[in-house]
Amino acid sequence: MLRWSATRHGATAVVASDSLIAQHVLQTARALGLSVPRDLSLVSFDDPAWMSLTDPPITVMAQPTHDIGAQAARMLIRRLTGPNEPPRSVVLEQQLIERASVAAPAAVAPGARAYSGPSDG
Repeated sequence: MLRWSATRHGATAVVASDSLIAQHVLQTARALGLSVPRDLSLVSFDDPAWMSLTDPPITVMAQPTHDIGAQAARMLIRRLTGPNEPPRSVVLEQQLIERASVAAPAAVAPGARAYSGPSDG
């Protein structure tokens, strides 16, 4: 997948949904001979300790994972004990921790276009 996106579509960055995906992206990039961030920038959600120990350290959106779980539990209990309780959204603060895994793209391949999903021919 990374080879297809990076070469055919000129992808210059990956935003990983979590640290496990980021780990696989980093491993795959290295296996393909791609350098992070020279060839591919990488940003991930969550901030386990190992993200700051890699070479390069990975830029992350740190989320309050404990608070997310606690808030979800409180909201669920409120809904279960008060069936007329309306659904609601809660936004918890995140923090961008800039490290060394992001750089401006060196160049976009000639003829490359934005990736718009799996059906993009």
